Amino acid sequence: MKRAITHLKKADPVLRAIIERVGPCKMEYSPPEFHSLAEAIVYQQLNGKAAVTIFKRFTDL
Repeated sequence: MKRAITHLKKADPVLRAIIERVGPCKMEYSPPEFHSLAEAIVYQQLNGKAAVTIFKRFTDL
């Protein structure tokens, strides 16, 4: 991640200013869970309100 941030700061002066102002991106990883996988699949196939409604029905079951 550090190499990517260094590259972006060198390649783009606008991104450099943003990174220096707000700090570098931090990623948090958690163990994969069935819930997250199912949610990702539903949201890839459907859009917005339909995805929310259908995923809520799915999790309620």
